[in-house]
Order: sequence, then structure tokens, then C-alpha cells
Amino acid sequence: MSIHLEKKDLEDAYYEASKTTKDWQKPFDEYERIAANKLSKTIGKNMPKVNDGSLAASLIETPMQVLPSLQPGKFTSRSTSQAWVNEIANIIWKNIIVPGANTQASFFDKEQMALYRALKYGGQPRYNFFVSNDEYTGSDWSLPYIRNVKLEPGKFSVDDCDYVFLDIYYTKLQLKRLIEAHSKEKDTTWNVKVLKKLVDMSMTSKEMEEQNINERSKQIHASGIKLTACFNRGSGTPFYMFSSQLDAKDEAVREWINPDPTGALPITMQYCYENLENPYGIGRAELAGPTQNVLDFMTQAHVFATQVGLQPPKKISGSTDQTNFNSLTFTPDALWQVGQAQIDVVNNTNAVYTQFPNNFGLYKTQLQTLQGRTDGSVSAEAGNPSFSKTQAGVEMQQDRTNSQDNYLRNKADVASGKMAEKMMNVHMANMQGADILQVAKEDRDRLQKAGYFDDNPDTETPSIEEVPILYDELMVHEEDGELSNRTFKFEFDPRPEADEDEKNRWVELIDIATSNPNVIPAMAESGYEFNLGEAFKKVIAASGADSWDKVLVELSPEEQEQAKMQQQIQQIMQEQGVDEQTATAMVQQQMGGGEEEMLPEEELPPDEQMPIEGEVMEEPLPQDQQAIIEELQATMQEYDLDEEAAGAVLRARREGYDEEEIVRFLMKGGE
Repeated sequence: MSIHLEKKDLEDAYYEASKTTKDWQKPFDEYERIAANKLSKTIGKNMPKVNDGSLAASLIETPMQVLPSLQPGKFTSRSTSQAWVNEIANIIWKNIIVPGANTQASFFDKEQMALYRALKYGGQPRYNFFVSNDEYTGSDWSLPYIRNVKLEPGKFSVDDCDYVFLDIYYTKLQLKRLIEAHSKEKDTTWNVKVLKKLVDMSMTSKEMEEQNINERSKQIHASGIKLTACFNRGSGTPFYMFSSQLDAKDEAVREWINPDPTGALPITMQYCYENLENPYGIGRAELAGPTQNVLDFMTQAHVFATQVGLQPPKKISGSTDQTNFNSLTFTPDALWQVGQAQIDVVNNTNAVYTQFPNNFGLYKTQLQTLQGRTDGSVSAEAGNPSFSKTQAGVEMQQDRTNSQDNYLRNKADVASGKMAEKMMNVHMANMQGADILQVAKEDRDRLQKAGYFDDNPDTETPSIEEVPILYDELMVHEEDGELSNRTFKFEFDPRPEADEDEKNRWVELIDIATSNPNVIPAMAESGYEFNLGEAFKKVIAASGADSWDKVLVELSPEEQEQAKMQQQIQQIMQEQGVDEQTATAMVQQQMGGGEEEMLPEEELPPDEQMPIEGEVMEEPLPQDQQAIIEELQATMQEYDLDEEAAGAVLRARREGYDEEEIVRFLMKGGE
């Protein structure tokens, strides 16, 4: 067991981590306000209560564009070359973990929310754990509020931390359920006595810095019983859960061992932009927030100026003794009772108001630049004069947007891939006994091809899509003479990206190779072969299409030989005008007639070996095919003809020509 943070040091370490975290998280209030499109507290009294909200909309839309669907990937075992082990892991991930890991929300919804929060704060922690209840048993994950995750002081990345704290708020009902569930267990990791003591305590309100923006702005009385989990890095290291209201050394709420056999921390941080200077990274709200504040102010000022323009101020001079001020309204057919007073409507139109569209467009393009995005809401006449409106310039901006999206997609994939590895390792290490996997036919076929049923002779190949597995036998393997759990690594499938130029080049090469029938034979004579299937794979990959392997299916050697034979049959039918049955017999004769093309008998499949003298073949050719071959051979011997000429004689016979006419024709040399 590695060196780790011990119980006696928990309170001091948590105090230091909390103190450091508060300093890093001070700007989060402003990030949350901008992302929620809330009004600034510094807004003027007379200003209308409106915002522009461009950045808030962009933060919401970006996950929809960057992560439109759940990206598939594959697990491979680090400790075995048995392909079926990998296939089992992939089936478990697809059929059990992804559908079942729905704490807080569905798996894919959490993926998109993780990216949204990373854009807002700069980073978003993911917490993976093992859960067992009536609905699901296996690995799961959640998205903790970022203020509740406190990293080891002095570290700028979760990957560098040796321990991490996570604050969790429980209701009394949740604690009572824990007490009921674990009171009768002998080997429970929960301290039931301490749980009962916590239930009897009064609930405490969340500290202000631990409340989210909605709890603060709506003044919701957010309360609960706060517990803190401490996760130590290392295989076999202890995890602790304690309460600040109790002595952590003597009254730990829970103690358990790191469930991940690799020793990884259960916290994975997803970053927007990572610089290893801020442990929470840099988000879009930090980068573009000040410019968004300018846009909000300009929107408020423009609405205010418009209100003033619609109901302008009035300059009153002279005696107002007979003036009815209540009549001075901007309503249709209004009668102003001014008396002796002189009233002038103030015209507030000025250059700043008339130039508003250009000024607003200028700051809007700056906001786009800070986000690396484009926006069609800025007209060609407005905005930043250096912002190119040409076709080439627009395409360059689009390329820039694609680069930003690809970067964010890669950061999401990195975090999701790390978490997937942890979830799979935790799942496999904690599952016990046997289980029945419900699989699709294609999954079962892959298992059979990978040798699962060969390596497990007691397991019959199922007639329906069910596969039995034994977790103990599946996960335990021998390494250096000791038994240990298998661990897995995860890699996402390459994301398809369209490349029109690349696609067009391959289409042109295919057209050159197939349009001229002499090209491919000439290449073969010079020692090269044009693989048409690989060329089509290049076209599909460059087109950006996915799941191409279900469309372009690779043939087995036997299937390739059969396809080649069928092609030869079609060619003979076209060139010699024979029916399919005759052409088939001729191809079979060609394939088996020449000694130089024959395989040694011991290498032939049993059903193709030559019969021993006096032995009858188990599967003779059909009588009609055998008769055709015998007639063809007899004609070749009788008239001393090659196979092609003898075939022409057979066709002449079937077309009704007399034998004497055929002989005279042959004697004249076929003229």
C-alpha cells in the first residue's frame, strides 16, 4: 500500500484545501451570472432591465454543435491477448453501463452538461463510483458542483493530486436509508453509530460560497448534513468520509478501499482550456465575459435611448399656472392644456445613437473572436472593419470555428476516455458471480469469431442472443505467479471528418482504373495490384461518413474465391453465349483440370479430395453437369479440338445443327 493521507491529518488538510480553493473560485460568481444572462448588480437605476445574452446563448449552443451524439469507442485489456475478453468488455459497456449509469441524468445528457460547465468555469469535475440498488448494479458517475471539489493545495491538475476532497450534502431521509440498508451488514464500510448521531443533529445551511447561483439569487434555504469524502491515490489506499461537526480521527462516517485496481482517483477534470497555471482551467466566460458586459451595457443604453426617443423629455418655459401637466402625454389625438406656458419637445438624436449598429457590431465581432466562433447576425456593413466579409475571409473564419470545435471535442474525449477506463475497471473489479448478457446478433457473432465459445467449452453457442459470463473467471488472471484483476484501457473510434479534396482525388483514381479495361491488367504485368476495396474505403473515410464497416464488408478468402468464380462464369456466358449451367461446368473443369493448378491432395478439403480407386465420391456432380463435361471431353478428343472450339460445337448441336454440317464446317477450318 502506498503512502497516503491518514485520518489524523484529514481536518488540517481539508482546511488548507478549502482555503486555497476559495481564492481560486472567487470569480465564479461572475461567470455564473454571465452564463445565466443575469443582470449585473452595478446596473444603473434608470437603465432598463435587459441584457444582450450572446455569450450565454453561445455557451448553451456549443455542446450541441461539438457533441451532437455519443461517441463510440473500444476497450482493450492490458493483460491478455484473448480477443473475446475485449469483446465482452465492450458489450458490457454498451449494453449495461451506458444505459444504467443515469444518476442525475442520462449518460449522454451528462456528457453535454460537462462540456457546458467547463465552458462556464474553465473545468468540470466528473465523479465515478460503484452503485448497487434495485434498478442497477455497476459503475456510475455524476457531475459535482465545482465548488464542492477541493484539490490538493499547490497542485494545478487533478492528475497531479495525491488526494482530493469532495463535499456531499445528505438529507436526513438519505441518512436514515443508509442506516436501514447497512445496520444488518457485518462487513459494511459505513459507521452506523456515527450515522445515527448525525441524524439526531440539526441540519446546517450551505455556506454562501457553496451555493449555486439559483440558490443564492432566489434565496432558497439550501440545507443538509454536510459530509466530506477524501480520496487517496493508489491501489488499495483507504477512502474516508467525515463530518466537520465530529472528530474525523475517532468518528469517521465511512472507510473503504479504492475500488479501482489501477489506483486512479475517482475524480476526473474536464477542461475547456488547460494551462497548468489554474487548477480549474480557463473558460469562455472568463475570456469573453468583459466584452459581454460591454454588449449588455450597450443594449441597455440603446433601449433606454429608444424609450427616451419614443417619449422624449419636454422643456417648459413661461407661466405654468394654467398648465395641466397630466395632459402632456404621448398618446394619439392628445390635447395638451399648456395655458401660458411654452413647451418644446427635446430632440435627443445624436451621432452616438445613429452609429449604434456599427458600434454594436464591432463589439459583437470581438466577442466572436474571443470565442473563436462566427455569427451571421452581424451584417456586412456593420461590425469590425478588419473583419473580412469576402468569401475567402468567411471560409477562414469557418475553419477557425471548426478548429475550436475540434479542440473542445478532443478535450471532452480526453476526459470522457479517462473516466470510461476508471468506470470499466471499477465495474469489473466489483462485480461478482454470474450474469447473462443480452446481446445483438452481431455482437454474438463477434464473440464467436473472437473465440469465446472455443475458450469456454462448457458454454454452448446460444441459439438466442444471450451470453453467460462468470465475472470471477473473466477478471482474475495470473501475472508474475500471482492472481490479480485485469485492467482495461479505452480509446475512442476516430471521428469521421469530411475532406472533399481527398475524396475527389480517390474518386478520380477509381474512375481511371475502372474506365479503361487495360489499366488493371497492365498494372498486374508490372507487378502491382489496384485494391478497389481499399480505394473505396478511402473515399468513404474522406466523405465523413461513419459506420462504413457495415456497408463495405470485407470478404473471407472463401467468399473471395466464390466471387472470383462467379465473375468467371459471367464472363464465359457473355463471351461464348452458353447458359449459366454450362459456364459453371466449364469453370469447374478449368479450376480442376490442369495438374499445375491442382493442390496436393493432402491440402485439399476433405470434400474435394480425389476418391481412392474403387471408392465412390460422397457428393458426385449432378448428372446433367457430368454429362456436359463428358460430352465436351469426347468432342475435344474426337475432332482434336481445344476447349473453346469444342464448346462451340456443343452450342451448335443445341441450336439444331446437323452433325454432318458441323463436321464440314470444321474440315473447312471454321470458315
